[in-house]
Amino acid sequence: MKAVLELYQTERQVIGNGIMLDANEHYKQWVKVPGSALTGLNRYPDNSAIALRQKLAECYCGDGIQTENILITSGSIEAIDVLIAAYKPSALILNTPSYDVYKLRADAHGCSCELIPLDSSSQPQADRIIEKAKEGSMVVFISPNNPTGKLMDPALVRRVIKNSQGMVIIDEAYIEFAGLQNSMQSLAKEYPNVIILRTFSKAWGLAGIRLGYIISNEDNIRHLTPYRNAYSVNAVALTVGLHALDQQDELKIQVERILDHKSDLIYRFEHAGIAVHRTEANFIVLDIPDVHTVHQALRQKSILVRPRPLLGNLRQGLRITVGSPDENRAMFNAVLEALA
Repeated sequence: MKAVLELYQTERQVIGNGIMLDANEHYKQWVKVPGSALTGLNRYPDNSAIALRQKLAECYCGDGIQTENILITSGSIEAIDVLIAAYKPSALILNTPSYDVYKLRADAHGCSCELIPLDSSSQPQADRIIEKAKEGSMVVFISPNNPTGKLMDPALVRRVIKNSQGMVIIDEAYIEFAGLQNSMQSLAKEYPNVIILRTFSKAWGLAGIRLGYIISNEDNIRHLTPYRNAYSVNAVALTVGLHALDQQDELKIQVERILDHKSDLIYRFEHAGIAVHRTEANFIVLDIPDVHTVHQALRQKSILVRPRPLLGNLRQGLRITVGSPDENRAMFNAVLEALA
């Protein structure tokens, strides 16, 4: 009898819509796309996504990244599937706590996982990872990490890369909030076993179009490309992505706005005597005594947040996406009420 695979679920799949602070999305769609741009939808999209790859290379990625170093995917989840299918790792080596989807997709592909806890500074235990990183394995770093929100130490990541016998994935879904200067994408040009993942879902506010991309050397991109589903990235997503890249000044404004809202939330919670785990992403994690009670109280008010493991999986914290000022205010008041 085949094992039943675990499903990835967000709060809204359980209780429906409400104040959505559970999935680390932007609280509004800010990228502007004229309706007149959405033409030719009767035709299949460009399967090579050449225009978007060129534009990413020319005006966003930097570090000498060329068109040939980029593969466009239908969000990061397709990218994860492509990586596992293409390299068929003997094991996926994950820091914990980290993004659930990696283990879920590894399970779906019949790939085993090695879970290695982050250290007391929320950094990877490089020696333990190197010990596990045998030939054919795949190491995954998320920087900034989800749910800790911490950037991974580049020196530790580089050490693992140099001593790993398999591929090393660096997922940078939240990098715009930490600053592109903290990206490790230059390692993808420096080392043949490094792959960077990026998405338009977070800072760009485009989770609904499912658009992401892989950065690596030309040989890796050539190897990965046949494993992506044909036409998986639709014409609307490609068009919106191109228009988004013309709005990078607004991207900076939006990121600063989210960071300001986050700072305000941290001040409010700490002033109320509630411990907050600060992050380099668009969410915070509350360290509160009874996560379950607060989580259920917020659910009753249709405020969606997620319990997530704190350091070492020893206890749960409450991960909260930074929303609009009104959403943040309603959530803050609901937390205080639940803790009263």
